[in-house]
Amino acid sequence: MRSFAKHDLQDSLRDVPLETWIEAVLGVSPRLLNQWITCIRKLNWFRDRIIGCALTDYARPTVTEESDIYKPFARITNRILELAKGTLPGVGDIYPIEDIKVVVNGPTSVERILVHGALGVSRQPDLLFVRGAQKDLSSDIGSRWVDVLAFLEFKLENKDLLIQTLNSCRDNRRPPIIDIKSGKSNHRSKRSDAKPATRRRALVGRASKTSQLSSHKGFNGPSFGGPKRRFDDMLEGEPDRSRGSSKKWKSDSLSSGLAACNALELASCTYGTRAFSLGSIVRDDKMSFWYYDASGYVRTAENLSIMKDLEKFAAIMVAFACGEPKHWGALPDIISPPPSTPYPASFPPPSLKGHSI
Repeated sequence: MRSFAKHDLQDSLRDVPLETWIEAVLGVSPRLLNQWITCIRKLNWFRDRIIGCALTDYARPTVTEESDIYKPFARITNRILELAKGTLPGVGDIYPIEDIKVVVNGPTSVERILVHGALGVSRQPDLLFVRGAQKDLSSDIGSRWVDVLAFLEFKLENKDLLIQTLNSCRDNRRPPIIDIKSGKSNHRSKRSDAKPATRRRALVGRASKTSQLSSHKGFNGPSFGGPKRRFDDMLEGEPDRSRGSSKKWKSDSLSSGLAACNALELASCTYGTRAFSLGSIVRDDKMSFWYYDASGYVRTAENLSIMKDLEKFAAIMVAFACGEPKHWGALPDIISPPPSTPYPASFPPPSLKGHSI
C-alpha cells in the first residue's frame, strides 16, 4: 500500500489555495468563512479559558514528545465546536452529524475488517474526526474505519519554537506572556506598552481587512457535479504549481506517506461507500488539509497556524463540523425508498428502512 501512496504523492499531487479547498470540499464560501472569522475575533475565543489553557499545554516548554500535543489539540477543537453552536451565522444548535468530535487515537490501531485477513494493515492515525457516540476511544480498543470521518497526522519538529509563537500571539492580543524558564505568566507594564500596542492593533486591523478583500476577489461559486469536478471547475485559470513550489513539502515523505496510507486504508475498509477521504497534517503549529480520491491527491498550498491564525483555524474546524455526510465522502443516493406510506412489504428490507441505498 505504501508503494501506491508514494507513487500518487509523486505523480498525482495537486497544490491549491486554502479557500479553494474549503469551498470545493466543505461547501463553505470565502464570504461565509470570513464572516465566521470576524465573529470569532469579536467574541475573542483566543481568551476563552479552555482554549487558552489548551494552547498553553500545546506550547509549554515541558512538551518533549509528539504525543504531548495530541490532547491539547483535541481540547481546542472540541471547545471550538461547542462555542460555535447557535453563535456563528448559519450554524445551528446541532451539527449535521450531531455527535461529531475530535479524539486522540495514536498509538491505538484502527480496527481492520475481517475480509482483509492476513493482508490487513494496522494503521494508527494520531487524531480522528469521529462520530462520537459510535466509539469511546478511552479504552484500548480501536475505532472502526466506518466511524472515522477524517484523520490527522502530527509531526513535532521545532518544539522550542512553540512557546515563542504562542507568546508572540499573546503579545499581540495582550494577555500575559509565559516565561520560558519558569512556565509562569508575566504581566507587562501597560504604560510602557501602550503606544506600540495601539500601533500593532492598527496594523492587524489593516492586514485583516486586506485578507478579507483578497479572499472575495474574483471568486465565483463552483459547480456541484461531484468533488473532483468541483476542483476542476474552480481551478480553471489557476497556475499549476504541482511541480515547482511543492518540492519542499514533497521531500517530507514520512508524514505525507503515513497520511496517504491512512486514506487508502479508509477507502478499502469502508466497503466502497466513500467517494473520497479527508485528512490533515499538523507540523508543529502549522496545518495543511488534504483530499484523496481515485484520481489523485489535492493539498492546500499554505500552512495554517493554530496559534497565529486561531480565528481562521476555528472557522475551518466549524466548516468541517457543518459538513453533511456527502462532505465527508459518502456516496450520493442511487436508489431511494418509494414515496408511498407505509413502505411496501418488499421494500426496503428492515435493515434499510429509513435509509437510502
